[in-house]
Amino acid sequence: MLKQIVFLLLFFVPILHAAEVDHLYQAEVSVADQGQKERNRAIAEGFRLMLVKVTGNRNIGQNQSLAETFRKASRFVQQYRYRVEVAESDTAVEQRYLRITFDKQAVDRTLRANGLPVWGKSRPQVIVWAGFDDGSRRKLLMPEFDQRMMTIFNRAADTRGIPLLFPVMDLQDQSAISASDLWGAFEQPVKNASQRYQADAILMVRIKSGSSGLLRSSWSFLDSNDTRQWEFRGKTRGQLIKQGMNTVSDHLASIYAPAAGADAQVVNMQVSGLDSFEDFLKVEFFLKGQETVQQYQLRQSQIDQVIFALSLRGGMQAFVQAVELSGLFAQSDVMFPVLSPEPAKEPEPLPVVNTPEQPMPENAAQAETGVDAMEQTAEMMVPEIAKDPLTDIHLFYRLR
Repeated sequence: MLKQIVFLLLFFVPILHAAEVDHLYQAEVSVADQGQKERNRAIAEGFRLMLVKVTGNRNIGQNQSLAETFRKASRFVQQYRYRVEVAESDTAVEQRYLRITFDKQAVDRTLRANGLPVWGKSRPQVIVWAGFDDGSRRKLLMPEFDQRMMTIFNRAADTRGIPLLFPVMDLQDQSAISASDLWGAFEQPVKNASQRYQADAILMVRIKSGSSGLLRSSWSFLDSNDTRQWEFRGKTRGQLIKQGMNTVSDHLASIYAPAAGADAQVVNMQVSGLDSFEDFLKVEFFLKGQETVQQYQLRQSQIDQVIFALSLRGGMQAFVQAVELSGLFAQSDVMFPVLSPEPAKEPEPLPVVNTPEQPMPENAAQAETGVDAMEQTAEMMVPEIAKDPLTDIHLFYRLR
């Protein structure tokens, strides 16, 4: 009886260009002094801030399963240093900050042991089109004149690990979009103007002064699949931007972050269009860098195609989103049958590969003997993973 195969054929997914977010495992907290008591307080707060970025959950500090972990936050510290910033004022007030770097492996291990997600550093890049209405006129955010507002946006996004991009607002941008387009929430002109930046999502923000003294803001979030809208009220622009960026970040985490507590899932990933062993290594290097990939093994290779058996943590959706964000793969309907190993032969299975981060070889084509090295694995099976019934699930891709 033929087993049912699940095909995921999403032919109209656009090419995305994810950004890699650095410093996810770092946090900076203001301190009153450099004493031990104040340092311990800052480490505990920094640990919470770091976990918000890594898990995508801004309420992670209320998770009861981590109560003991928070009390022992100092055990996760890899290094720390102080920084002094002098405020631009007549009094020249100094403000101290403690920057803490936490141990990534220890943090990830603890989160997974508690069934919590680890959102990797490859994340969707969001382009921001912002405008302000002070009651007398409406204007677009201009990088040349609105550095302070850009800093507020970036700081709010940094606390959640979301990479932002701002238009340069040169003549091309100014001729493509107007303040009326933004305030009217006309999507098409904004989408057209955003094409040159190749961002993964578009954020339209309008902030207006209100008659009651409160400011009002309207937010529109656009990606390839959906449009979301939110409205907020607040006393300051900074307050509104923080509220809005938290909501946008929550939405992105619900799509791209691995699901909390999800059991490991096993799928087959078929990739065609490999012209060289260097292409094979590109696929392997991608798999090694994915937080959602717990283990992978080469199941089969044929000429220009390979099948990997993957053990995924946090559900399949997060992995599929990561594939789309990478820009390396296109959906494909080309498939070839999975061969069973010959009973008379007992080929040595490839070792299970866990996925620590590793640098790409400088000359991948010389890392092995070339295409021959890939062909030698053509009938090598991976019994530990392939026995799982969920390997009836196949993902079909073509290397771009």
